[in-house]
Amino acid sequence: MSKRILVVDDEKAIRWSLGEALRNAGYEVDEVENGEKALKLFQDDPVDLVILDLKLPDIDGIKVLKELKKIEPALPIIMMTAYGEVETAVEAIKSGAYDFLQKPFQLEKMKIEIKNALEALNLKQQLDDIRKKERETYNFKNFLGKSKVMQEIFRKV
Repeated sequence: MSKRILVVDDEKAIRWSLGEALRNAGYEVDEVENGEKALKLFQDDPVDLVILDLKLPDIDGIKVLKELKKIEPALPIIMMTAYGEVETAVEAIKSGAYDFLQKPFQLEKMKIEIKNALEALNLKQQLDDIRKKERETYNFKNFLGKSKVMQEIFRKV
């Protein structure tokens, strides 16, 4: 199944060119022009990755980033802007962005970032599944013994 990507940018040309390139690379792509529509679309039908412009006409991109992360903390979000300031990039990364690219960017660079972000998400999901299975297998809920010695044995097992 192909991954779904949401492109959020107020510039129609950017949305169109990025959308076409990603569709040609095998992704399903949704495009919206503002933060409000991005949040609504994600709440109604979540996507696998978001490419988000910093400067939007209605809501600041950092605010949209934070709202999306509240809904889905593991969601990979790649921020982009034509106004590259180091402080803004640092704030975006601290707020949970996977990466921060300055416009104009090379499409190949964006495709690599998307591939890496989706692979990182997949690995995290696999690790979470392994940890869950491990907890279910080794939960010791039927063991008796609250003494310090028994608790030490439980930790070692």
